[in-house]
Amino acid sequence: QLSMATDAEDWDAALEAIRRVVVEIDPNLAVMQAKTIAQHMSLSLFPIRLAAMALGILGALGALLAAMGVYGVIAFAVVRRRREIGIRIAVGANPGEVITLILRQGMRLVLIGAGIGVFASLGMTRALRAMLYGIGAADAMAFGGAVLVLLAVAVVANLVPALRAARVDPVAALRTQ
Repeated sequence: QLSMATDAEDWDAALEAIRRVVVEIDPNLAVMQAKTIAQHMSLSLFPIRLAAMALGILGALGALLAAMGVYGVIAFAVVRRRREIGIRIAVGANPGEVITLILRQGMRLVLIGAGIGVFASLGMTRALRAMLYGIGAADAMAFGGAVLVLLAVAVVANLVPALRAARVDPVAALRTQ
């Protein structure tokens, strides 16, 4: 009596029961590679999953490099504008205004880059169409998700220098040249 199995252990028990039934029917038959459909498909999909994992890792590394680049550019701009930021704070700007100023300027650059990237990737959809499975080449959810993830990474990369700029000591900034 075989029932519907749901767990891997249940499937293993079901396969063992099938082997026993086959041996009872004809002891000369050998059950060689009894697998579930999921096990069989996982083996055939392994190269595709490996490629997807490698592309995911490369995408994560690309996002990390982008964050490091944005951070570097904004941190350099904050260091170059330290005197100006010190004057703003000395005149009465609160830390929130300084953070908003730095974030606005940094995110403007990020949004320009994101727009260029979206248009460039839309142009590449014809070449990528053969590699995609389960989604269209110009899937709005995929594009939107990618842009949102990159924007979140960019906000964090911009926020660190902005917070550092908000802590600039106006007296020390005005003394240095």
